[in-house]
Amino acid sequence: MRKKRSREKQAEEQKSHIRELDRIYRADGRANESSEETQQRHFDDRLRASARRNNASFEVKNQRQATDRLRTLNSRGTESNEQRERRIHCNALGNQTRIGAETFDARRNSLQLERVRQGTFRASNWLYLKDEALHYDPNLDYPNFPQIVIRSMSSKCTFCGALKFEAEASGLCCSNGKVSLPELPQLPEPLKSLMEGNHPKSKEFLTMIRKYNSSFQMTSFGTSLPMLDSTGFMPTFRIQGQVYHKAGWDYQKFNRILAKDVARKQSLRSKI
Repeated sequence: MRKKRSREKQAEEQKSHIRELDRIYRADGRANESSEETQQRHFDDRLRASARRNNASFEVKNQRQATDRLRTLNSRGTESNEQRERRIHCNALGNQTRIGAETFDARRNSLQLERVRQGTFRASNWLYLKDEALHYDPNLDYPNFPQIVIRSMSSKCTFCGALKFEAEASGLCCSNGKVSLPELPQLPEPLKSLMEGNHPKSKEFLTMIRKYNSSFQMTSFGTSLPMLDSTGFMPTFRIQGQVYHKAGWDYQKFNRILAKDVARKQSLRSKI
């Protein structure tokens, strides 16, 4: 066991030594290369990276893109306004310097590489996904698209505790603690016992609750707001507040019952 650990330690030290020598060798080689050789090396590196990414599996691509997005999001989320302006300014200067120093052949190679990359992207994006969330198709397997990353709601808001997706904006739920909703009041009895299963008729109530709700889905509207606008025309009815039907009276009053059968309706209303 000790020999095995010793060999593993020696192997790791040898690997570290080899990596250090390789870094020194690469640094010396890059210091002595010309500008044309540097541009050619960068072009070859981009080609190899593009080929490696095109040959990667769907899971590897998704994992790499998700890692890149999270790293960029965390980096930009912690930077100040001055750091952001400096980053944008440095990127613009770097692009101008790079384009100005490019030779004709290097520029042509970079444009060719960009066309290849765009062609590969368009070929993989065989379905136009704009506004696809508004036109959901159950026959499509959306997780198989590289442009769509569907994950679980594993991110928790530090202010209100709402569950969100990983890359979701932090202020969508409670505006970073600025919005605080009051807790829901306790249900009155016997509704609380019926809902929690502590009532003898809870099973029947939970089974028939949709029918109970449907029994009172129609009610008579009353309002204290003006029904007509300035033109004297109101094609719709505006609702303010809650619309509900009070139930609980054994003796039914007028407009408290609705019956489809005319004879039954007349019989019921004759008893009012």
